Amino acid sequence: MYDLDGYVWVRQSCDPASTLRDSWKMLGFDPDNHAPECGGVYLTPHLLDAWGPVTEVRRG
Repeated sequence: MYDLDGYVWVRQSCDPASTLRDSWKMLGFDPDNHAPECGGVYLTPHLLDAWGPVTEVRRG
């Protein structure tokens, strides 16, 4: 997903049985260029509260 700043957040797992399924991490996080809180892992509701709204990008 993309946030409004254009940063990409990736789901940690797509396996429905995984406990990571609802967690997201910023792709390409760089502490020199991003706020420190971007380096964490967010559950979906917290990601939306902190960085939303977000846009889903569907691939082929």
